[in-house]
Amino acid sequence: MVRGSRISNLPAVQALGLLAGVVILGQLASGDPYWIGLFTTGAILYIVAASLDLLFGCAGLFSLGQQGLYAVGAYASVLVGVHVTSLPWIVDVLAAMAITAVIGFLLALPTARLRGEYLALATIAFGAGVQAALIDWTNFTGGPDGLSNVPYMSIFGHSVMPGSQEFLWVCGVAAAITFLVCAWMMNSRLGRSLRALRDSPLASQSVGINPVVTRSIAFAASGALAGLAGALFAAQQLFIEPDQFDFTLLIGILVAVLIGGPGRRFGPVIGAIVLTALQKLTDGLGSMEGIIYAALLAIIILAFRDGVIGTASTLWGRWQAGRSDPATGGTAAGAGADADAAGVPPTPARRLAQVPRIPSAPRDLKLDHVSVRFGGVHAVNDVSLELRRGEVLGLIGPNGAGKTTLVNVATGVLQPSDGSVTLGPDSLAGLSPHVVSRRGIARTFQHPQLSPGLTVLENAMLGLDRDASATMGEALLHLPRSRSDERRFAGRAMELLHRVGIAPYASAWAGSVPYGVQRRLEVARALACDPDFIFLDEAGAGLSEEERSDLIAAIQELAGHSDSPGIVVIEHNISFVRRLCPRSVVLVGGALLLAGETDEVLRDERVIDAYLGRPYTEDGDAVGALHEG
Repeated sequence: MVRGSRISNLPAVQALGLLAGVVILGQLASGDPYWIGLFTTGAILYIVAASLDLLFGCAGLFSLGQQGLYAVGAYASVLVGVHVTSLPWIVDVLAAMAITAVIGFLLALPTARLRGEYLALATIAFGAGVQAALIDWTNFTGGPDGLSNVPYMSIFGHSVMPGSQEFLWVCGVAAAITFLVCAWMMNSRLGRSLRALRDSPLASQSVGINPVVTRSIAFAASGALAGLAGALFAAQQLFIEPDQFDFTLLIGILVAVLIGGPGRRFGPVIGAIVLTALQKLTDGLGSMEGIIYAALLAIIILAFRDGVIGTASTLWGRWQAGRSDPATGGTAAGAGADADAAGVPPTPARRLAQVPRIPSAPRDLKLDHVSVRFGGVHAVNDVSLELRRGEVLGLIGPNGAGKTTLVNVATGVLQPSDGSVTLGPDSLAGLSPHVVSRRGIARTFQHPQLSPGLTVLENAMLGLDRDASATMGEALLHLPRSRSDERRFAGRAMELLHRVGIAPYASAWAGSVPYGVQRRLEVARALACDPDFIFLDEAGAGLSEEERSDLIAAIQELAGHSDSPGIVVIEHNISFVRRLCPRSVVLVGGALLLAGETDEVLRDERVIDAYLGRPYTEDGDAVGALHEG
């Protein structure tokens, strides 16, 4: 088992434990309808809280329309059951889940480019629209009076009455399945993609993640779970009306997610327990219920932003840190075991050629008369470059020279005002960054853009997910082909971590490792994309001299293979460039100043003047200072 990639049977064991807890609670209730109803409500609230946690906790999408999807699920299951009476009850539930999944998917499309408060406002409008439709669409929903002809739950022709232990068992099984599916989802490539999008949208696109498709799948999965919860709620109440799905319910669901801890596996469980208790304690208080929820929400945001589990984990970590021996501590402690577990001996001498590459015809990357203007400012002015596969090229210039802007054009982040970018015979004009990445161009960033909520190994695996043989459905259900993909990706990612010398950190959280490790992790993640060209934007920044030497050796070994990608090194450290790049290009003021052999370029009077702000001198002092830089 590779701990860093979280390939484990633990979620199944935890789901069975959750179901066992529901069974034990049902037995302790001794047939008392009040307690059975309370536990049943808790199981249903867990499902709807888990549906929101998929979006808010794991994907960082501040969606506030969940009570609308919950309502649609409840009404859809009833309407299907009433108007198509010959179908089993489970079909009503599946129909409700399918309808809410489609609505969730469609909701994601127009909001694909919205984040934060803008997404919250858009989804609040959706929830309000659903409630208005329920009130006004009287022919189907009964209007303000609701629907009272809700069919009984029926399992294999046997009616299951609300308040019975059988009803609780059904809801407990649904909650356990929800827990398991959510855990599998978060441990799958979809879960990695969602957290990467949450932490760094641009970096996630640089490894080929399609933000619109990924978000839409998350909204659809969240909608399906909300529909399941709504169908169970309708069967429990036997009467539904619009007021049951008001804004107070939304605040309650949000409280459940936040109080347990967003993105925590057991967060919705704790949140559902608290919300169930709150609903019973505030029953009959009318408008005071919403005030109490709002006050609790404010307290959580101000004092317990990581929820119960997050706060407890932080305190436990501090206590453990206080007890540990500083001489033996460290984020990578024990991580070497993960290298052995991946089947990769912990030696830095492994060749990257052992990571299989898909053969492709050599393609050159051409930037032809590229200009980028921001208003009246020319960030890049009429630059033409031709980059060859297998070449290591230096791209240098003083601050503000336009180096990163040119990289952004080549990787699809910016579109050129004039000129063109082609990869072989294919134009890259107008393509999104994730499409450019899939075409064969990868990159790192001036400042490391990683997903701190993923391990070092999982960050490297992000670049491999495009090679999955399993469908997304197989990944969500943890089927054999998906498990095989995960093992394959973990092994290949470990190869790359060894190659850049950071394998001992494989199981550490990416946000906790030293800066130099983060720099090299970005390089490993870019290599995982198996690109034709890689742009390394100041990859050597923040590294010690020894780390720089290791990185130079790794890149030189990579460039020594027949199928090597072209590597463009954007650097301020001239010594780093001189040691690594046989050929270099100099940009000054957004324009191409000089291109040629690196040693000759660095001795050119114009380059020295551009870097040091003083004329070239015959005694070579300027040259020496430049090379030392």
